[in-house]
Amino acid sequence: MAIERSVYGGRMPAGAGDLAVERHGIQPVPESNRYGKPRRLFTVWFAPNLTMSGVFAGTVGISLGLDFWTAFTAMMLGTLAGALPAAYLCTWGSRTGTGQLPLSRLAFGSGVTLPGVTQWLSSIAWDALIGLFGGEALAELLGWPPTASGRSS
Repeated sequence: MAIERSVYGGRMPAGAGDLAVERHGIQPVPESNRYGKPRRLFTVWFAPNLTMSGVFAGTVGISLGLDFWTAFTAMMLGTLAGALPAAYLCTWGSRTGTGQLPLSRLAFGSGVTLPGVTQWLSSIAWDALIGLFGGEALAELLGWPPTASGRSS
């Protein structure tokens, strides 16, 4: 019990904006130390998606010749189809008090390396796309000379 007190003895955040160091590591968070509501995660997930990649994804349907409503419907259905598995998996954390990284071992066991490397490569590709589209948009807005691809602004 003394070890548990020293591990879980961190102070609880006093308010919504209170920053505190997570002291639980990968251990499950006890019920008494859980706080917050799902709506607090809205900004965590909404803000990172306000990128040029999102704008680009929204224009793909139109550039492929779809009318606005068909492209919009396809985008909404694709977003929903991609969000449902992630939303379901996110409920595991609140049920167990454990973060997603330790929980991935439930599905993959010790073979969690392959999904981890895949996620790492996916993050690198996502950052590259954001930089590419953001740079192209900035160059277009500022009227800079053609890029290395040879396209003129």
